[in-house]
Amino acid sequence: MDKIEPLIREMLEVAHLCFLRGLVSGTSGNLSVRKGNTIWISASGTCLGTLSEREILPIPLKNEHPVSTRSLQAKPSSECPFHRYLYEHSSFQAILHLHPPYCIALSFYLSEFTPETSERSYFPERIQVIPQSGPNISDYPYVVKALMQDRIVILKHHGIVSAGEDVKEAFYLADALEHTARIAFLKRVWAQFP
Repeated sequence: MDKIEPLIREMLEVAHLCFLRGLVSGTSGNLSVRKGNTIWISASGTCLGTLSEREILPIPLKNEHPVSTRSLQAKPSSECPFHRYLYEHSSFQAILHLHPPYCIALSFYLSEFTPETSERSYFPERIQVIPQSGPNISDYPYVVKALMQDRIVILKHHGIVSAGEDVKEAFYLADALEHTARIAFLKRVWAQFP
C-alpha cells in the first residue's frame, strides 16, 4: 500500500482542484489512474471537491474477474466501463472526465473548437466535439481514437475527457481547455458591443 499512497494523494489533490476550478459541480465527473493491472477510480455519486481516500476504489484492468461491489465500500463510477476500455486500448495512465460549463456551452454550437489564446500551443489545432447519446460516454472507439490523437476531447452537451501520463497532466490539459473556452465565450460576448 505504501506505493499506492502517493498515487491516492495526487488523485485527491487533482479531484479537489477540479472542483475548486469549477470543472465539475455536485457529484459530476470522475477520474482514474492505471497502476499495473489495477485501475484506481473515483466512486459513483461522490463529489470530487470532498473526495476521500475511501472513495477511490481499486478495480481490475480486465473485467475477467469483476470485483463484487459487496467487497467495496462503494460502487465504481458509472463511467468505469469507458475508463477500462480506454486503458485497454491505449498507453494512457490517467483519465479525467469532467463537466466544465464553458466547454459544454460551446459544444452546443460547434463541431470543433479552435483555441485562439496563447495556450493553443498545448492543444491540437482543432479540438474535436464528439456527439454523444445518453447520460454516459458513448461510442467508445471514436472517443478513444480522438484521445489517441489529441489527449483531450469535448463531448457534445456532456463534458470533456482528458488523458495523460499522470493525473496532473490530464488536469492541466482540462483546466487550460476550460480557460480557453471561457475566453472564447467572453470574446463572443464582447464582440456584440461597439
